[in-house]
Formats: sequence, C-alpha cells, structure tokens
Amino acid sequence: MSLDASVQTDKSDSTANFSREILNAALSLLVVLLVSWSLWYYFDLSLDAVKSLFIVATGGVIGTIFGFLGDETRQKIRGGIKSLFLSKICTRLLAASVCLLVAVSLLLTRVEVTWKSGKPTIVNNGKAIDLDEGDRSINFWGLPFHSNKLFIGDRSIEYTTLPIMPKKIELSEGDVFSGEAEYINISDLLRLSFFQYVENRFLSDAKVAFASDRAKKYIALDQIHNMLEMCFVKDDISQSGNFLFDKFKASYPSSSWIGLLEACLMYGKKDYASAIRALETPSRTVSAHTRVTYEFFDGVNKLRSAIKVSKPGASLNPDLIRPAILHFQNAESILNEEQKSYFRDVALPSTQILQGIAYVYSKDLPAAAGKFETASSSSYPGLKARALNGLGFINLIQGDVSKGKEYFSQSLDVDNSFPYAKTNLAYCYMAEGRYEQAQKEFSEIIKDETIRRESMRDVILARVGLAHVLAAHKTDDEAVREYSEVMKSINMFDHSSIESHPVRLVYIYKSLADKLYGDNRYYGLEVFSLAMYSLAYKKIVEIEKIQPSADIVRIKRQVIDAAIDVKRSLQSTWFVFKAPKGFFAPVYEMSQEIDNLQRRQVDRNP
Repeated sequence: MSLDASVQTDKSDSTANFSREILNAALSLLVVLLVSWSLWYYFDLSLDAVKSLFIVATGGVIGTIFGFLGDETRQKIRGGIKSLFLSKICTRLLAASVCLLVAVSLLLTRVEVTWKSGKPTIVNNGKAIDLDEGDRSINFWGLPFHSNKLFIGDRSIEYTTLPIMPKKIELSEGDVFSGEAEYINISDLLRLSFFQYVENRFLSDAKVAFASDRAKKYIALDQIHNMLEMCFVKDDISQSGNFLFDKFKASYPSSSWIGLLEACLMYGKKDYASAIRALETPSRTVSAHTRVTYEFFDGVNKLRSAIKVSKPGASLNPDLIRPAILHFQNAESILNEEQKSYFRDVALPSTQILQGIAYVYSKDLPAAAGKFETASSSSYPGLKARALNGLGFINLIQGDVSKGKEYFSQSLDVDNSFPYAKTNLAYCYMAEGRYEQAQKEFSEIIKDETIRRESMRDVILARVGLAHVLAAHKTDDEAVREYSEVMKSINMFDHSSIESHPVRLVYIYKSLADKLYGDNRYYGLEVFSLAMYSLAYKKIVEIEKIQPSADIVRIKRQVIDAAIDVKRSLQSTWFVFKAPKGFFAPVYEMSQEIDNLQRRQVDRNP
C-alpha cells in the first residue's frame, strides 16, 4: 500500500471515529435525559440540589483516585473506555435504550391520587381499591388516551390518561371523609353559620362536635371553624384571619370553601364589594349545600352593599336590591329541590326571611309578608320567631301597632331570647303610651348579656328607647340630661355646646332622626325618624312663641324638609288616624302641618 493510500485510510478512520463519538455522545445524553424523565414521571424522583452535590462529590472522589494511578494504568483505562465508547455495540445498546425508553413513555401512563389524612373509599373503573390506614397516595397505570372514571366516596372524577405529562389528582379532606355522618354533620353546621350567623349557635354546636376522637382528624374543618368565628363572632383586631386564610388556601388550593372563607373575611371588614367578587359561582362539582350557601351569602353581601352605598334616611334603590333578591330566590329554588334534612329545615326559612327583609327595603311589603308568612311555619324556634317578628314589623310600619304587638308577643312565646322582637315590643308599648311597661322591657334588654353579645343593634335601640321613656314627662333640662347620657354611650354628638336646653333638645331630636333611626343599618325605622322630627317640630313651635330667632327658623326648615322626605317613604295608613297618646302622637300633627304647607305652596304656584 502506498503512503498516500495509508494516509487516506487513517483520515477515513479518524472521521468515522469522530462521527461515532458524536453520535454515541448524543445518544448517551438522550438516555440520561430519558432516564431522568422516567424517574420523575413514574417514581417522582428528581435531581434536586442535594443529589446533584452528591454526584459532583462522587465524581471528585473518583477523579482523585484516578489521579493517584500510574501513567500506564491511566492510559490503559482511557484506551479501554474509548474503545468501548467507539464500538458499534455501544452505539446499538444506546440506540436500543433510547427506543425502549421512548416506547415505554408513549405506551405506559401513570395517574397519581394523593390525600393528606384518613382512608378514602376509592373505586377506579368499577374496581374497589384496597388501602392501608397509613397510605397517602396510590398510582394507576394504563394506556394513553384512555377515558377513566374514579369514584371517591360520593364524588366522581372523569379523567383521560396522557403520555409525557403525569396526571395528579389531589383529594380534599371532604373527598376523604365525605361519606362519614359526623363529617357531614359538622360541615353542615359550619355552612349554616352563614344562614344564622347572628345567633352563633351553629358555630357553638360545631365546636362541641369537634371534641370526638374521630372529628379530631378533620383538620381542614377545624381551620374553617376558627376562621368563621373570627368573621361572625370575634373582632379580628390582629388581622390573623388573613394569615389563617392564606395558610388554608396554600394547604387546600382546590377546596370549595375558599370563596366562602374569603368572602367571610371581607364581610367582617364590611368590604362587601370584595366579598361579592370572592363569591363567583363555584364549580358545578360542589355539593348542593355548598352551592346554596354561596347563593345565600352572595345575596346577603349584595343587600349589605346596597345599604352601604345609600344615603342615611334615603330609600334604597330597587335596582341595587334586585340582585340580592335574585340570589335569595335561587337559593330558595335549590333548597326546594332538596330532600328534607336538618340543613334544609334551617337554610330554607332563613333564605325566605332574608328575602322578606330585602322586600321590606324595596318597599314591597306584600311580597315581604308572603315570605315571612311562609317562613313562620318553620319547626326551628329561632327562625319561627324571626319570621313572626317580620310579620309584626310589617304591621308596625303600616301603622297597625296592635297587630304588630300581637306578632311580637307570638315571636317571644316561641323564642323568648329573640332580641329584635323584644325591642319591637317595647316600642309598641311606648307607642301605646304604656311607658312603665316599655321602661321594664328596655331595661331588661340593656342588661341581657346574650343580647349584648349577639345583637348590639337592639341594645342601642333599647338605650335610646329608655331615654325616650324617661324624658317623656320631664322638663327640658331633665330630658336633655337623659338623652345626653345615652348619646355619649353610643358615640353620638350630644350638642353640649348649645346653652339653651329647649334648642339643644331640638338638635338632639333631629340627630336621632338623621343618624340613628334614619341609618339604613336599622332598616324600616322611618316612622321613628318621623316621630323624632315631629317632636323637634313641636318643640320649635314652643320656642318660636317665646324667643324666635334666625337659627330656629333655619332648623325649622331643615326639620320640615327632612320630615317631608321621610313621609314619602311611609305607608299612607300611618296618617289616616290620630294617635291620642304615646310616642307617635306628634306624628299626626306633623303630617297635618306638612299637608297644609304643601297645599299653600300649590295655591301660591297654581
């Protein structure tokens, strides 16, 4: 062989070796990548920082040992490795490994189901799965693009297996324990706190239920209970509710409670707009009880939002109330389709009562009375009492004090601790001129620790009512002292800078009408506002006879204008009779004066 031919052969061998070296290196890298992917996909093993450091350290040790070997030995090792790496056998083995790994990755899929505690009942494609108490995950293997159905207790999950990317299903605590009667009971008690949060009774019942050994496993429910207490019972001064919510959301990202809990926190802060955003329609996969709770609480927040944006003393815009009524109607519709249960027995009349209250705000009293009447058939004492109180209130604001008192008495016969009926009955006694009986009722309300804890609204109204009673037959000086004391106790300005007690009394009456009875938080009390304006007007007339002034003329105009606005919002039945005595006696006189003023204006401007 010539020298040129020999050189040409060496070049050809060198090129072939280089090509094979590149090919085998690429195949080796591909094998490493596929093996790493397989370990991650099928066994949840990944190359984290600790493992990487271990590999680097191991390589360093091998390198150090290799460095201590003799030159001839090192040369032989390098030659052997290079010869093996450049062999056709190595190429075939690497290529076969790549093909095998690719085939497995395309044909074998894995679905992993995980849970945090308990022992779920799992049926996959009709086959019941045996689990041990300590198991926290299970894998299902199959072919790609295959439709499957997984049953977790009462919940069904349909999924399709896909190659390359693993399918993971994380079960919530509800999925694991959903079949247990105790878990269902506590969950319903927590949901019912959204329907009857004023009494806080359901949260208390849930707390008692958590004492059982089995219930101690319900970790998520316990966290939910703590957050609901902060929203509905306690003052979350430290803002720890936000921390608990973030922690819960991180631990249970797919929980159907997330929207309710966020809305609950926002409700506690009176941020009703944010609460409404948090209550966007939940997934259809949630239970009917959860879905109806979303609907109901959405209605509550929309009603609260409408009240918040309305000016005190002004009628609420029906367009703002209508969405709230729609949510209550949706909740009622869902509950009417439910089978009879404890949850339904409480949630349905609660929904009807809140719907009735929304109708009162929108001045649709016949519709409100219909809802209260339906709810009054409830077997739950607290709800029956609330419905009867609603019927009494409708009669009261229509001017039928006697009928209203009858319903309030029935309400207290059913549940003698119901705060609204106690307050309303006391005002009925005051309206009848039975001041001693009214004083007795108001005093009991103020001293009642349960009412102070559950309904501060009624304590405030009772304090002011007691001031009315005590001031009714006293001098202006004594009346001012009674009102000043109670106004300071509820953080209202008592006009102490005004020296003249009769004039100061006028301003006190007007303030109570504007800022207490005219506040939309105390819905339906417009007639009480008119009564205070009437007392102010009566006192102004007395002052004008003795010491008229520009200031008195100005406040008189303000009182008359405010009274005209309030009168428009009242039922006409209030003005067809003349009350001879009692709290509302001046209302008729004020109404007559308003009518005379308006007639004179018409005469001047024909």
